[in-house]
Amino acid sequence: IFAGVNTCIGMLVALTIHEACHAPAARLLREPVDCVELAPFGGVMRYKCGMTASKGLRGALLAMAGPMGNYIVIMIAAAMNGRYASLLLSGIARANLSMLILNLLPALPFDGGMILFCLGYYLFNVSALISILCFAGMLVGFLLCIFACIGVMTYETLNLSLIVVGGYVLCY
Repeated sequence: IFAGVNTCIGMLVALTIHEACHAPAARLLREPVDCVELAPFGGVMRYKCGMTASKGLRGALLAMAGPMGNYIVIMIAAAMNGRYASLLLSGIARANLSMLILNLLPALPFDGGMILFCLGYYLFNVSALISILCFAGMLVGFLLCIFACIGVMTYETLNLSLIVVGGYVLCY
């Protein structure tokens, strides 16, 4: 992912927009969020001491806010691309698309996994649901690390972002 300056800027913009959309959604839904932190592997929403995220529709809407922000940026970039075509704009659009696809995977800790968890919380056995979504997350993390290794063998280039994100998701 971090192939050049434009791509790095694009990923930073995509991550910032993604997490910046979760924050106002949390306020709007009256979630007890203390802060939103940016990290090399993504963002983390910290809840006030002793509080947890809402389940059901409120939790699903909160999880959807970040991917919706990425989608809106993609649509804006697509509309502007004819007039203001630039490498930076296309880098931002590609980064937002990558973040949108990755975050909608049905695995924890991704937003897609949180959406499924929040919607299935009242319908399914919670421990089975968490086990399935966490196993899916471990599988995604493992595959990201494998893709990084394939990249080293094929292109003789280490994609550090795949290792960092894959390692985090695998350990999550």
